[in-house]
Amino acid sequence: MKEIYTDKNERIAILEKGEILKLHKILSENYHLLPEMEPVSPSGIKDDNLLESAISRQLTGSGDYYKYNDMYLNCASLVFGIVKNHSFHNGNKRMGFLVMLKHLYSNGKVIAPDVSHIEIFQLLRDLAGNTLNNHAEEYYPKYIKVKRIGKNIEWETDICVDYVAFWLRHKAVPKTQKIKKQTIPLNELINILNRKNLIASYDGKSIRVSKKPRLLEKYFINVFNKTYETRNDKQVNLSLVEIIRKDFNLSHLDGVDNVIFYDDENDLNEAITQYRKIIYKLAKI
Repeated sequence: MKEIYTDKNERIAILEKGEILKLHKILSENYHLLPEMEPVSPSGIKDDNLLESAISRQLTGSGDYYKYNDMYLNCASLVFGIVKNHSFHNGNKRMGFLVMLKHLYSNGKVIAPDVSHIEIFQLLRDLAGNTLNNHAEEYYPKYIKVKRIGKNIEWETDICVDYVAFWLRHKAVPKTQKIKKQTIPLNELINILNRKNLIASYDGKSIRVSKKPRLLEKYFINVFNKTYETRNDKQVNLSLVEIIRKDFNLSHLDGVDNVIFYDDENDLNEAITQYRKIIYKLAKI
């Protein structure tokens, strides 16, 4: 992944064309994760020059000077370019959302788990529809007042990018930030453990976790399994999750008590599933 260093000596990981095309492929080929949504069809690039233009926004500047010289502005500039340039035949707003997630992740951030899906959807909808003023009025009216933006004035490119960056600063958190809660939904824990290459199930009284069986001398055997009692059939205390994590040698990055547990860099299918409602709505506008 390419990196740039700003005049503030800040390192920013930027997304190159190949990485963005991988995201488009994931979106195009994983529509089965979104049964309500029709496939991205036709898929592929509609205008390569417009795509290059969107990507190059991250590098706007001269020499060692970059116009979008912090991570949030840089991410916002890319999201703006992907959404507004319409360089793909279909799915441009959805692509804008995925590049947002990937750019943030590449720079050590994720969207905070408690951010409303409606707020995210409205941000991308209003960006595409030239109505970001509506989003600002609903969620951050002080932004309009501080920037002295008239309600009837069409937002220029720099204002749009600045507002998206402003929103990201408020909604993105470090990947390893602790989650301020004591429990996690049981069904969510089961799904997460299964994604961590374990087999997890609940029988009404306890959680059974085991490593996936491996083939040995023509027989499948479980390498290790363990059962954990839980008093609640809907919520699991994080202290129990910590025990499970230690028993199965999951690293600190697999810990349920930080946001990385919900955002696996190598599993964007998970992100598509997690934000399926947003992606579905973006497909309809």
